[in-house]
Amino acid sequence: MYLHSDIYISQQPKHRMNVCGDVIEFYRDSYATTIVLCDGLGSGIKANIAANLYTARILELVKRRVSLREIFRTLVNTMNKIWGKDMPFSMFMVARILSNGETSVLSYEMPTPIAMQKSSVSILPVRTITIGKALISETNCSLRNGDSLLLFSDGITMAGIGKGMVNGWTEEGIERFFNDRIIHQDFSIEHLSETILDKAVAYCKKEPTDDCSVVLAHLRNGIIINILSGPPSNKDMDKQLIDNFLSKEGIKIICGGATAKLAAREMKKSIIVQTQDLDEITPPKYKIEGINLVTEGVVTLNQVYNLIDDPIPDGSSPVFELLHFLNNADRVNFITGDARNVDAKQLVFKQKGILQRNKIIPLIAKKLEEKGKLVNIEGI
Repeated sequence: MYLHSDIYISQQPKHRMNVCGDVIEFYRDSYATTIVLCDGLGSGIKANIAANLYTARILELVKRRVSLREIFRTLVNTMNKIWGKDMPFSMFMVARILSNGETSVLSYEMPTPIAMQKSSVSILPVRTITIGKALISETNCSLRNGDSLLLFSDGITMAGIGKGMVNGWTEEGIERFFNDRIIHQDFSIEHLSETILDKAVAYCKKEPTDDCSVVLAHLRNGIIINILSGPPSNKDMDKQLIDNFLSKEGIKIICGGATAKLAAREMKKSIIVQTQDLDEITPPKYKIEGINLVTEGVVTLNQVYNLIDDPIPDGSSPVFELLHFLNNADRVNFITGDARNVDAKQLVFKQKGILQRNKIIPLIAKKLEEKGKLVNIEGI
């Protein structure tokens, strides 16, 4: 089961007319969602520059598949060297939530994360790792469908210091605050990070003593779309392609007439033409038992790309159906064969500016990623 992490972020700078010295970014890949929260030393532009610098550095190492511990070892060694010097300095934490809910959080001089489950909120247990003269907190937990992970900067936990609270709000205060609310179901996941931020600012008498940041990662069962388009160039790979496609969790869609015939043959199912030549724009639609949507190939994909940023109009076009599936998806897997299309229409397609499968699918994938969706392209 693929667990998708919805990310909610709320921030307020120390001074409303200035930039926030905390920077939050997240990155999705096939294995996990990684969240980075960097708290630049001080506040304002200088702190923001430092936080952006180290956020970018962490994310680049994440994309290179460097382990979290090695990332921390690298950055903490840098912090140890520049401690007390007039150089960009930042505290930071990185949370990695695997697609099965297994979660690790490493923190350098940051508040302890909190887990929110359906019936309780609890500060996560930590163990300490020493890197040079620095102490690193490590947290590991297993989150399930409906659970949430809360991360925050010390502007939240220290809210209220000097304004009626000796130690500030603290992690324990946040834990109590939400355990009381869970009893009465007095919260909304979508607005939970805002609720925490507003409470912290209220404790500061609406004048925060530091930048305030909250990140909520809420786990739910993800919606997976699998799109098969194009047969393999080697016919001996036909069965492997279809078996791979059918074995995947989630909604099944086929784009391409030749691909549909191949799938029907390997599945030993009939292929039925549902709509064909309705007009000059609408591509044909087919039906194969066990497949959620079967459409024509490159024309459909090109139209999807052209319309993907627009509101979906009403109508029965398979293009609109495919767009609805994509808009609702959290993860999209493209499974593509590498056979070249030698259809007589290829010259017409070129004249009309219709891109071939190997060019249009990466363009669609980029659009989907910009919308926050996880996209994988598998070729065979």
